[in-house]
Amino acid sequence: MVSPKRQFPTLHEGQLDSAAWLAALRTLAPNIDAAALEGVIGRVQEVASTDVLEFSLALAELAIDLQLDTSSVGAALCYRAVRVGELTLDECRPVLDRDGQRLLQLLIRMASVQLLKLQNSTLHTAVAADQLRNVQGMVTALIDDARVAVLKLAERVVALRLAKRARRDRQLRIAAESQRVFAPLAGRLGIWHLKWELEDMALRYLDPLAYRTIAAQLDGRRSERAAGVSEDAARLAQMLQDAGLDAEVKGRAKHIFSIWRKMQAKSLTFDQVYDVRAVRVLVPDIAQCYTALGLIHTRWKHLPPEFDDYIAVPKENGYRSIHTAVADDTGQILEVQIRTHEMHREAELGVCAHWAYKASANGAEEPYAQKLDFLRQTLEWGDSQAWSDGLVALVDNDKTKERIYVSTPDGHVIDLRPGATALDFAYRIHTEVGEQCVAAVVDGRVLPLNQPLASGARVEIRTDATAEPKLEWLDAHLGFAVSARARDKVQSWLRSRPKALIVEQARATLDRLRARFGAPRWTGDQLEQLRTAFGYADDERFLLAVGAGELPLVEVGAVLVQVLQGEALESTAEVRQFTLRVRGGDREGLLRDVAMLMSQRQLRIVFTEAQLEAEGAGARIDITFETRGYAELVSMLLLLPEVPGVTQVERIGH
Repeated sequence: MVSPKRQFPTLHEGQLDSAAWLAALRTLAPNIDAAALEGVIGRVQEVASTDVLEFSLALAELAIDLQLDTSSVGAALCYRAVRVGELTLDECRPVLDRDGQRLLQLLIRMASVQLLKLQNSTLHTAVAADQLRNVQGMVTALIDDARVAVLKLAERVVALRLAKRARRDRQLRIAAESQRVFAPLAGRLGIWHLKWELEDMALRYLDPLAYRTIAAQLDGRRSERAAGVSEDAARLAQMLQDAGLDAEVKGRAKHIFSIWRKMQAKSLTFDQVYDVRAVRVLVPDIAQCYTALGLIHTRWKHLPPEFDDYIAVPKENGYRSIHTAVADDTGQILEVQIRTHEMHREAELGVCAHWAYKASANGAEEPYAQKLDFLRQTLEWGDSQAWSDGLVALVDNDKTKERIYVSTPDGHVIDLRPGATALDFAYRIHTEVGEQCVAAVVDGRVLPLNQPLASGARVEIRTDATAEPKLEWLDAHLGFAVSARARDKVQSWLRSRPKALIVEQARATLDRLRARFGAPRWTGDQLEQLRTAFGYADDERFLLAVGAGELPLVEVGAVLVQVLQGEALESTAEVRQFTLRVRGGDREGLLRDVAMLMSQRQLRIVFTEAQLEAEGAGARIDITFETRGYAELVSMLLLLPEVPGVTQVERIGH
């Protein structure tokens, strides 16, 4: 579990040395105005009982640890005394600034609702409605001021720490709320060390036997495991140092709840959980993250299913890091996290690292609306099941409008983020549905997988067991995978394949682009020119980057077109005309759909000609359009084959 990082003077026989506490505050948190808090700590100490004062100090110190401001710390000091009636809001006003008073009012308002009705039976409709109204009240409070969310999380952490003295029913209630509501919220805000502590302590009360068993297993083999991790960390640090990397390598604290969850979900024994042995690698920049990853995978055999690149595809809450698992020299599984120092700070502090009242270049506070927008985005829960059914509908009110609702053929309603596509819908249903999807039927009409969906649509996904994710799905220019979940799944699948297959399929993708552009064949130096333009020293590394989705396919294709035409590799805004020949089945609306796609991409159509080919051979459409540069040409070469009924696309004319 996580313990407080800061060392403040503690209570002794019911007394607090407030002068020593404020002196420690000045040393440990110079960004906090200690003088402004003298009256607050004095007022609380004057009226608070020993237990309340202990709670107040613990909450204030955790707020300081989370880098909240002076007003937030003042509100934290007063909260518990007001909550239990030892102080009133009016009595706090003389010692709190206006901002601190407002924060305290919001925090008290949140505490007045019971978020979960702990029952063994299914909730009745009326009870469920009350529960949702309670949650709505909390979400409204969070949107009013983002600091309230962090203070509420910190308050729940302190409540769990001190729950050992509480009645069993209270322990169960706050543990259940923490596990189902507040830990997921901490995750959405990216404050991982609060999330982990909330989950661990909640498990301690909800399933004491499981908690004690895992804790004992961690302790029982601690010396043996620590020695193995230390040896791996030392070897890894030396290897990275020999390669010229400025890396910090150390063992990573174990999270009991995550170990328990993996054991439950995958029916594993304690010894089979990979991240029981783990190290973290911190480096100065992103380039060194990937260099370190390459060295680690070269040195040790990695386990592809355990690989996640949250730098290339960050989590929805902004979390960035590379996760991988390798078999070390003894055959033991070692989990490795690789990130920059800044990413590590963001992982520890989450949203606090982004909006902790940073000043802009001119010294003014950043627009408060930006901070609220960030919080609203974090409340886009996606497929999280931690909140009550229907919470997303409550968040989607007049202020936020952040969800759309579509239905499956059997009437099940699915919520998605605005702009989500049929492919996002497929991955939301199930990863396997996403990986094998080949078409979408939206309100009875077959549409491309990158078709944005609207609320009220009825969506059916057609699958083929032999189908696989496409490299095109990961390119943001093409708009297939919009949600972080879908992008993460596509990227994971692309990177899980054998290296030789990634290279082979990347080469095949570039070859298809070459053929569609109308270039008859490769010349000897064209691939070299292409990969040199992207800074790669050899073909294999370049093709690996293309095949794993690390380089946007449209950007690669745009440079490829320049290479094929023998042009200098420099950007240009010159207007060009291109003619594409589209072949497909003789179906009504094919020309309309092709023209509509170009219109959606804001391309000016100059000329079209459509005709039936030989009997039974389908239709042919020649369409000339204008564009600046080559990116949109490449987009059309990649997107037109996705139009239902299209069988071939190629550029004609020169």
